[in-house]
Amino acid sequence: MAKFAVLDIGSNSVRMLLHTDGQERQLLETTRLGQGVADRLLQPQPVARTVEAIERFCGIAREAGASRVVAFATSAVRDARNREALLAPVRRLCGVEIDVLPGEIEAELAYMGAAGGRRACVIDIGGASTELVAGDGRVARAVSLQAGAVRLKERFGQDRAAAERFLADLYAPQREGFAPWDDAPFLGIGGTLTTLAAMQQRLTAYDEKRVHGYALTHEMALGWVDRLWDLPVQQRAFPGLKPTRADIIAHGALIAERFLACFGREQIVVSTGDNLHGYLAWKGGV
Repeated sequence: MAKFAVLDIGSNSVRMLLHTDGQERQLLETTRLGQGVADRLLQPQPVARTVEAIERFCGIAREAGASRVVAFATSAVRDARNREALLAPVRRLCGVEIDVLPGEIEAELAYMGAAGGRRACVIDIGGASTELVAGDGRVARAVSLQAGAVRLKERFGQDRAAAERFLADLYAPQREGFAPWDDAPFLGIGGTLTTLAAMQQRLTAYDEKRVHGYALTHEMALGWVDRLWDLPVQQRAFPGLKPTRADIIAHGALIAERFLACFGREQIVVSTGDNLHGYLAWKGGV
């Protein structure tokens, strides 16, 4: 049977979906590639961490017998003026050409991975961007917004009022365009939402079966923003929250909470089917 690996090089983490003998395994390493990219330049240390993670994951994939390793990158690399600082060493060290996705394609992959062709509106909260996409069998509307958990934290710090105004200004122009999907379920993907689902259930060990399909309400999201926002990072020791995400979880939660508030919806249904699976579908397998 086919053995292959797909890498998602995001603004906050590198993830790998390893497919061997009909089984899937996912690995994740937080590298913060999007750290300090406000001036559209990838920074040396985040690049070094990311290259190391990719090289390590490629080694794991090939040791497992993967005949092909493919990779795609999203907002941090897409926006960077010096993207070759990452692409070149990965090409040289791993023999992998990274597919840098346009924002609209990234949004389409979110829909394909989460909705699987069902009528739905999907939000994908990343480190540097947030994608909104709606479809009914195929994508009908997709936008990429310059607001992710890492980027929001770097831009506004602990100024919650300013962050809320910024998000309201981003979401407001989208309401009319997404109005035809007011009757469709809101699905959500990304580490912010899976983490909030785990935290709300106080999961001491990640359980995909309990996270997938979990209904995260507006009240829950707002409750976590209120609880986390002014709490020092070292005190954010909650079941379900990994230490590597503790410093940005409040900002990610605010992106989700303001989304629900601005669109007048009660809940987001969390999905663990995401853009890794969407990329596979988009490429027709690898």
